[in-house]
Amino acid sequence: HRADHLGVAFTRPFVDTPVIDALARRGLLFVDCQSTTNVTNPSHIAVMTGIHPRDTQITNNTTMVAEQVTTLAESFQAAGYRTFAAISTQHLGPSQSGLGQGFDRFESTDEFKRRGEEAVAQIERWIEESRGEPVFAWVHLFDAHSPYQPPERVASKYYDGDPRDTSRTLAVGSAHVPGWVQGQGITDVDYVSALYKGEVDTMDSSLRDLLETPRVRNGIVAFTSDHGESLGTKGIWWDHAGLYLPNLQVPCVIAAPGVAAGRCEEPVQQIDLGRTLLDLAGIEGAFPGRNLVDVALDPPGDEPRFSISSHGLQAAVSSGDWFL
Repeated sequence: HRADHLGVAFTRPFVDTPVIDALARRGLLFVDCQSTTNVTNPSHIAVMTGIHPRDTQITNNTTMVAEQVTTLAESFQAAGYRTFAAISTQHLGPSQSGLGQGFDRFESTDEFKRRGEEAVAQIERWIEESRGEPVFAWVHLFDAHSPYQPPERVASKYYDGDPRDTSRTLAVGSAHVPGWVQGQGITDVDYVSALYKGEVDTMDSSLRDLLETPRVRNGIVAFTSDHGESLGTKGIWWDHAGLYLPNLQVPCVIAAPGVAAGRCEEPVQQIDLGRTLLDLAGIEGAFPGRNLVDVALDPPGDEPRFSISSHGLQAAVSSGDWFL
């Protein structure tokens, strides 16, 4: 989920995200948030441990986090919380990521991609069963990942032409077109990008009931993404190869009691969400990172942000107006 596909974040939104927009309006929106990497498991592991992929040396979707590392779920569990996770892709499961550590219940899937609404429904059931107990829940949605397959009624909101108009050509070299697009007779790049918008739209809708649940609405909520997506930048179409900014810039919203609504322009990384959530919950203890709410209230000045690509093939740093 790339940062610019969030209605509230920019003056000319690319897509309708009313549910997340509402969360952002009552919470703190970070408009310059980057991931530490461009690949799923290493990014989630960074958020769940507070440790950068540079230091875990996990840069792929098959290396598990070490058991001796304390995870965010373990920190909440030790504080007496019930801990739940429901994810929407097979490779984030405990057997490949190691992120089952600290979760009382962890629902994964054998599919590469399932609809996010299924994970949301599971978390809703567990929260309902846990009345009177504090809960830490991780809800993972994979809708915005390729292949993009939103319901047709949603995709049509963002495209009204003929995606297979034989008088046109896709105008993208075959070497740059993902396999799931090839062979479908698609001749308009705007159509595939519209499918991406449809997936983000669908994901947003699936969160409505959960975010309006009284316990969730009155609790501490963080929304972010593991990485962004390239829709043609540097010749990368509908993928997240490389450390270009569209692949690193992600949405980031924090809403919690006592956190004033606002918009933070300071450069941050979502790796600090774990420390932030623990602080907001009043849980002390050793966990890496800094409190993003404190950053918004008292900006520390420019601090370089580092990222490492999948398989460690590239590194990047951003500082001020510079990106290398």
